[in-house]
Parts: sequence; C-alpha cells; structure tokens
Amino acid sequence: FDTLNAKAAIFAAEEVFEETGLILPVMISGTITDLSGRTLSGQTPTAFWHSIAHARPLTVGLNCALGADAMRPHLAELSEVADTLICAYPNAGLPNEMGAYDETPALMAAQIGKVHEFTVIGVAGNADRKLVESTGATFIESGDGTVDRVRQVAPEGVDLIVDLVGGQPLRDLAPLAKNPQNVISTVDETTVQELGGAGIQRTTEALEKITDVIKYGLVDPHVRARFPLADAQQAVAAVETGQLAGKVVVEP
Repeated sequence: FDTLNAKAAIFAAEEVFEETGLILPVMISGTITDLSGRTLSGQTPTAFWHSIAHARPLTVGLNCALGADAMRPHLAELSEVADTLICAYPNAGLPNEMGAYDETPALMAAQIGKVHEFTVIGVAGNADRKLVESTGATFIESGDGTVDRVRQVAPEGVDLIVDLVGGQPLRDLAPLAKNPQNVISTVDETTVQELGGAGIQRTTEALEKITDVIKYGLVDPHVRARFPLADAQQAVAAVETGQLAGKVVVEP
C-alpha cells in the first residue's frame, strides 16, 4: 500500500499500544507501483523508509505489483538505508493485459533464488537452454550423466529440489537433496512421497477451477501442439525437444 496508508496504520497501532500498554512488533511494506521504481505517491524506496522509520518497525519491505527480479534493485536500495530487517512479497511478474500473471512457479522460484543470491540449477533439455538461462539459473542438460553434472556445480548437494517431470529423473536426482523432505514434485506425488518428499496434489476441484480460468480467457496455457491419441508417441517426442516452450496436448 502507499505511504499515507502506512502512516495512518502506524498512528492507529501506536494509539492501541498506548491504550492497552501492550507493544507488539510492527512490520511495514510498501508497493512500488510500476517499473518507475516509485510508490503511488511518487516516493523512492529511500524516501518511503524515511517517512515511516519513526515507527521502528521490526521489518520493512515491498509487496506485490512487481516480480522478484524487478523488485530486487528496489529492495537493495531499501536495505542500504533501513536499519532493520528487510521483507519482500513479490508477485509472479507484472500482470498481463488480462490481469493474470505469466511467470510459472519454476521461473518465480529461480528469480527469488537470485534475490537471495542462491545458486539455482535448471535441469532441462538442450532446446530449453535459453529459457532456463534467462531466469538466471545455471543450465544443466538432462539425460545421461545429469547427476554427475549437477554434482560438479553443487558438490555438497542441494538444499531444495522442485521436480516438474517425475518418474526416473526424479528418482535419479532426489538423492542430491541434503534433506529428503525438501524434494517437491508438481507431477509425481506417488514417487516423491516414496522418496520422503512432498507432492502437490492435483484434485478434480482444482482442475475445474483451472479449466474455468482458461475458458474465460484469463490465462493462456500456450498450447504449442495438439496430437490425436493414435500419435501419442509423436507427442512424447515433441515434449522431449522442449516442453517449456509451450504445452503439448494429446486429445482422445
């Protein structure tokens, strides 16, 4: 929200603290409304901090509007002037013309990792190399020798694995995780649970909601190719040459 709202909230909180005698930690976040790098009232992150610093907040940061990558320089500016902890609540990028968000969970995770200066590794087919590298992740080609190539980048193992493929690739890479509980799969709940990790369950209710979102044009699933069931083998080949460039659909 904007600075005036924040200052009003600070004033109200301090009134309650005085009335009750109970002082609680205060967390404050502002919104950079667009790529100009300013709040709705035109303040820079530095000016925003000086406007609310008197509240001695436990944390100060930025929320929504921008994705993690675009938010990063503004968080850096804020961290240079604020004498407290920094917090951030990024969106999945800027909203598109339909009001929806185009960044995938994998892309957003990579960008948040960059903000925290983590080493983010993206395992994918060579056709997706440019896409992986565009997120700031270190590209590792999938296939024979993948585990060894990942170990060269992370010899002590990895802190988190987010799986988008499942099956044998998941089984091969899971032992690289320092903690099995930090292996997450969005596609293979059965296998990841066998390995001690966690799966994201895909329910009928969730599928219906996604279908409605697509039906009303709020999200474009970017279908790259459609195949009849009889040509399922060709669909698999298309996926292996670069699924991230768009969805491949097999129709009955």
